[in-house]
Amino acid sequence: MTSLPRATIVVVTRDRRESLRSLLDSLRRQSVAAEVVVVDDASRDGSLEMVRSHYPEAVAVGFQEPLGCIRRRNDAAALANSEVVFF
Repeated sequence: MTSLPRATIVVVTRDRRESLRSLLDSLRRQSVAAEVVVVDDASRDGSLEMVRSHYPEAVAVGFQEPLGCIRRRNDAAALANSEVVFF
């Protein structure tokens, strides 16, 4: 039986590749394991590709049409595998 993660951390991003990299590096250093879901809201700076290539432990989903942070938070929450979701 596979145990579910205790918490999911949701990151919504758009064209913030270097800030996103810094955040994901910080999350890797945390002492409590958590699922990380990154939702890219139509970035043009390679953010999604960077996440997929350097952070394979993160769930990374990209969208072609920018619909904004609130909509993408809802999309990400639907992907979470835990009962507790942090935005």
